[in-house]
Amino acid sequence: MQCLKQLQNKPLPTKKKNMNTLIILLLLFFLFLILVSFAKQKPPPLFDFEPAPYISSKPLTKTETIFYHRLVEALPDHVVLAQVQLSRFIDVDKSQIIENEFYKWFNPISQQSVDYLICTKEFSIVTAIELDDKTHNTAKAIDRDDKKNKNLAAAKIPLIRWHAEAMPELEEIKLRISNYLPNTQNSPPTNNDWTFEPQPQHFSPSKKTLSFPIALLLSAVFMLTLLWVIHQLSNSVSKTFPKYEQTNINKQSYETQKQSQKRIKKQEEDRKALEALKKQQLIAQQQAVREQNLRHAEALQEESIKETIWNQNFKQKVECTHTDDMVKCGNDYIQNRKKFEAYWEANKSSFLNNN
Repeated sequence: MQCLKQLQNKPLPTKKKNMNTLIILLLLFFLFLILVSFAKQKPPPLFDFEPAPYISSKPLTKTETIFYHRLVEALPDHVVLAQVQLSRFIDVDKSQIIENEFYKWFNPISQQSVDYLICTKEFSIVTAIELDDKTHNTAKAIDRDDKKNKNLAAAKIPLIRWHAEAMPELEEIKLRISNYLPNTQNSPPTNNDWTFEPQPQHFSPSKKTLSFPIALLLSAVFMLTLLWVIHQLSNSVSKTFPKYEQTNINKQSYETQKQSQKRIKKQEEDRKALEALKKQQLIAQQQAVREQNLRHAEALQEESIKETIWNQNFKQKVECTHTDDMVKCGNDYIQNRKKFEAYWEANKSSFLNNN
């Protein structure tokens, strides 16, 4: 009986043998990776006669170039940038996304650009501008523009769209841009750090990096050492604590893990709800911008038709010459203008429908 009890109390060497086998397998695996890395290293080619198939081209079309110079002339106190990629002035807020979803949100803005970006002298963004032409009337272009509008709205960057066939004049450009700069236009820069160029560091120390095989070998040694330390700690813990205490620790760990999973699930649900709310807000904001642009276009069209009718049918009848009585001629002009305003209000709907 005493011999049987001694045999039962004596720990079996199975666990130790399994641990040694695992260490040997890991060592062989890392040695295999080192050999593969050496095999993949190829010497650089001695000669490379194949030229790259590239040629230079203008970054802007003729129409875009004309409108660019018009923007520069209308906004002398601002910086006008052309063909700017969205990823150059929009960042992904990592606090609002899951870690592995960065490129899901970064890739769309890296593939989109705006025709013009208006900035202050300190390169604070004022507004983005798109110059649309007939190529934007296709279904694919409309979908692409809609995605770009949503991305800019999410970053709270205003967007102005003008059509290439009705490019605004200087005064209209100034008036439209002034809506986004109520307090900063014609004000001196508050921080002049941007006027000083950084001094180049010609003698900065070079950084030495380890080759891949050596780094892999060191990683293997570190992993094996870490496994050995974990094995020793597990043996000491198992000898120190009784079995029932170890079972209690496992239960506590399971409960903690379960609560953590519930918390993560709750955070995910809250995040999805917040995203849905933001999406609805963006849709509403986009609709409001579209309605505002439509009303503005209708007002410009109405004013243009009104002035055309005045110039063609009424203005020539009251034009004054140097031989006319200027007071009488001026009064006639005012009276004729009032009559035209009444005539316009009475027939405005028919003129607008005809056009």
